[in-house]
Amino acid sequence: SETDQEKLRDFVLELHKQGVKVMVSNSDTKFIRDLYKSKVFTIATVQAPRLVNCKPNKRNAVSEVVITNY
Repeated sequence: SETDQEKLRDFVLELHKQGVKVMVSNSDTKFIRDLYKSKVFTIATVQAPRLVNCKPNKRNAVSEVVITNY
């Protein structure tokens, strides 16, 4: 849920304040990008393969974000 995503972001910020290097992978959505748009984070877009689908022609790569604080 969005609340869970906000809790995750807050946890990552707490880790950052403690000097911990953090990497998070998440869906590439506007909501997620907005959550992590702080100058603390770097967001990179990657293509992640999806090999599980009942329809073989739907087994494509999807866009995800990798968010780091380093």
